[in-house]
Amino acid sequence: MGNSSLKRKLHSKRAVTEEKIRKLEREGRAGERYTATISDIAFLIVGLICDIGWIMHLIAGGWYFVRCRFHMGNRVMCFLDVLHAVALVSVIFGIIMIIYLGSIHEKEIATRLQKNLSFGVTIFGGLAAGIIGCVQLAMAQYFGGGELPCLLWMTAGGLLNFAFGLPIFASFKKGIRYSD
Repeated sequence: MGNSSLKRKLHSKRAVTEEKIRKLEREGRAGERYTATISDIAFLIVGLICDIGWIMHLIAGGWYFVRCRFHMGNRVMCFLDVLHAVALVSVIFGIIMIIYLGSIHEKEIATRLQKNLSFGVTIFGGLAAGIIGCVQLAMAQYFGGGELPCLLWMTAGGLLNFAFGLPIFASFKKGIRYSD
């Protein structure tokens, strides 16, 4: 029963997307779109794990910056904190774009710019956070510091975000032209 309910929801979502395509064609704005070619169930699973990753990253990032602020005494750690803050802001921006595209029913039929500003910014912000977090973890181990749990959660969340968001981003295929 649960599987058929999920299929009904996915089919209704696909119908809304197809109606959006027809509307864009009528308005002459369809143009060339990128479409996610990953299967619906796989999209949901990797999307959910990716969502868990960026949620972990944002919560731990907020906790880290409230608790530790910026390390003003150590220039290298302060610079890494600034880079990590930029990565957090980029993930937030990408998530806002994904939510916006979902609200206008263009998440699955995105233009190149929409695809890159939503999924691209989100997952590569997660990758940047993961790399910066690894360096910060090493520095915190060397210099000492009580922020290791925050850094660990931020790093793990960023890497989860990247690892499970990349298949979605990579599944978008170019060349679907809906009207001329």
